[in-house]
Amino acid sequence: MRAVDGIMECLKAEGVDAVFGIPGGASIPTYDALYDAGIRNILCRHEQGAGHAAEGYAKVSGKPGVALATSGPGATNLVTTLADAKLDSIPIVAITGQVGTPVIGTDAFQETPIVEVCRTVTKHHYLVTDVKDVARVFREAFHVATTGRKGPVLIDMPKDVQQAQIVPDYDAPMNLPGYKVNHRRARPEQIKQVALAYSLMSNFTAFLAVDSSRRTEGDQGEPFARLLPEHALLRLRSGEQLSRISKRNTCGGADQHRLAALSRSSLTRFQDAGKLLAESCLSERGSHSSSAGR
Repeated sequence: MRAVDGIMECLKAEGVDAVFGIPGGASIPTYDALYDAGIRNILCRHEQGAGHAAEGYAKVSGKPGVALATSGPGATNLVTTLADAKLDSIPIVAITGQVGTPVIGTDAFQETPIVEVCRTVTKHHYLVTDVKDVARVFREAFHVATTGRKGPVLIDMPKDVQQAQIVPDYDAPMNLPGYKVNHRRARPEQIKQVALAYSLMSNFTAFLAVDSSRRTEGDQGEPFARLLPEHALLRLRSGEQLSRISKRNTCGGADQHRLAALSRSSLTRFQDAGKLLAESCLSERGSHSSSAGR
């Protein structure tokens, strides 16, 4: 079996039924196998468009999107998509063709070190130089893309590796040092800590349902949506960046004070986010008590 045929079996095992991309010289073997495997190929007009289409597919279907591109300019056209997917936590797997392993590093035709280019805009990345690693790499790639804070994973496949013969091993064990492969969801104790944090909130707490067309904040948001947080003591955010939204929230009145805003990226640095949130609530409660005493 060719490595590309094994790749198709890996994609099927992950529930992939469609991919987005543009064929090229370094990715032709993969496209040949794609046709034989019966996986739908959605031909795009630009690799960046293919990547964004994969993002949209992931958002709508709840499954990771897959984008295909050839080496060189085809691969570099995916960079914007990968950066966007990382910032927005969208699970996509980008598969790029690469020149043959014997000529990597020789400035071969349409050779680009895409793994190095995308090192900071992907959640994880692979350059597969040993055909024995194919099954493991694809299993890891989909796992990393869809667990924890979701994001893009890049797999760079040299053309000779795509065409090499392999013995399929779809149960190849993953090797991800430092990545908690067994913690896909919040543990019960973490949920209890968040519940404790909520119970410690002082004063009046209310949940307000706002129509989706009126809840956008930020530079382009609605005045109504921007006004509400100014009167909130604590705001819980999920799946949202705070880049163009004020990180300094102040309460009206004589005892104005700044509330700590924990962004999504900050929470990922702590293994025990629930405890951190509880401590933040306790701190806020103490500051209100001190203000009231004065």
